[in-house]
Order: sequence, then C-alpha cells, then structure tokens
Amino acid sequence: MVENISPDNLQKPLHLAFTYDEEVGCLGAPVLLTDMKEQGFRPAVAVVGEPTEMGVAVAHKGCYEYTTTFTAGEQHGSLGTRGAGAISAAGRFAGLLDELASDLEARAPQDSLFDPVGTTINMGTIRGGVARNITPGSVVMEWEMRPVRAEDRVYVLDSATRFVEEKLLPDMREVFSNASVETVSLGEVDGLLPEPAGAAVSLVKEATGADSVEAVSFCTEAGLFQKEGVSTVVCGPGNIQQAHKPDEFIEIAQLDSCHSMMERLIGAWNG
Repeated sequence: MVENISPDNLQKPLHLAFTYDEEVGCLGAPVLLTDMKEQGFRPAVAVVGEPTEMGVAVAHKGCYEYTTTFTAGEQHGSLGTRGAGAISAAGRFAGLLDELASDLEARAPQDSLFDPVGTTINMGTIRGGVARNITPGSVVMEWEMRPVRAEDRVYVLDSATRFVEEKLLPDMREVFSNASVETVSLGEVDGLLPEPAGAAVSLVKEATGADSVEAVSFCTEAGLFQKEGVSTVVCGPGNIQQAHKPDEFIEIAQLDSCHSMMERLIGAWNG
C-alpha cells in the first residue's frame, strides 16, 4: 500500500508514525510530539490505530498508572506486626482504593458516554514477602485509574495521600519506625475529548462510511495528540475484548476493512 503513495502527487503531507511502550504508559508518543514541535510542524489530523472494530471513536477515558511500595521490617513471624506489616498495609490501601472506586461509581456523570459510565480503579498486581514465618519487609502494588474527568484524578490522589499520611504510616511506624509508603507515577495520559465536528471525524467517517461516532473506555495516545492541538480520532481493526489475553487476535475481515479505509485516506491526500 505504501508503495502506491506518490510523494510528487500528495496535496498534503502524509506521515505514518510508530511509537513505543504504549502499553506501559504511552512513553513513546510524548517523544514523538516533542520532536514534531522542535521541527516546527503540527499535523492537521491524527488517526490513532486501536481496536474499535473500525468504528470512529471520538472520546476515551484517561489512564493514570501507579506503583505503590510499602516498606516495613522483616523479623521472626512469632513476634507479630500488630497489623503494621507490609502486606497488611497494602491490604488496607487496597481497601481504600475499593472504597474510592465505589464512590466514583456513585458520582459518575449522568451524561457519561462510557461503559462503565464512571471512573474506574484497578489493582493489577501485588507481590512481596519472603516466607510464612517472616514478617514481610516490602510489598509492591501496581494499580491504575481511568478517569472520565480531571477532578476524579485529584479526588483519588488526595484521598490516598491523606489516608497514608494520617492513618496508615502512623500505624506502621508504631512498630517499624522506618516504615514508608511511596507511590510513583509510571504514566499519566489524558483522555480524548469529543470533537464531533472536527476535521479528523469528518475525514475518517468518509473513509470508513460510518454514519455515527462512539466512545471507548480504554485509553490510547489520542489524548496526547489532541492536547497539542491536533484534531484526533481513534479507529482501527479488532475488538478490545480480544486484547490483553492469551491468543489475542484480529479477524481477517477487520484487517481488510482497515486496509480499505487506509487506501481511501491515502486517496484523499493523493492528487
């Protein structure tokens, strides 16, 4: 397909952009965007390829990823920890996140475009400890939230900080004076805001033949492009329910549809 593009006939510049480490925090796209700004150009339109079953997605939630490390002390299990061990601390923190998740569900916007409708919190991994007869010296928890609005992010982080500083750490330090709880942000990616009349929407609807637009709950790099003033949509082959699991796949028919869309997009730029 690329070999059919004639640079001499292009009416507008056309770029195929490939980023890296999207799954672990969208780390590559900011590098690309910085390089674009340094070179002094900004695309008019960006089409971010993600599994929408070739639907035109004009909105998605943000994605904020964190690692929280709980450090206490190792000693013989018979001495006990009075609930101050790293695993106990991580459990209390997990309980707080579950409470916040319920709060966020209750305060979800009534006009939300998403399913689930509100901001979600997910605890993905937790690991730590050495043996059943040794108090755990450290535990690492990886978690994320997918906010539908910016104030939800602030609510979660402020609530978590207060809980750690006012309740969790004082209790841990009654037993282990050097106990600590540290949260590090791996990636904070803004959501994609609806732009129903944007240039990207018009272009991709025409290329796909779609007569409607949609919102998706998973996160992409689209919000990063939009933040830089680029009209952006998400459109690509596959279904998110087929992703992030063993034997994930994309149907051949979906790839064919994507190929047809890209040919139409290229045709719109070719003279």
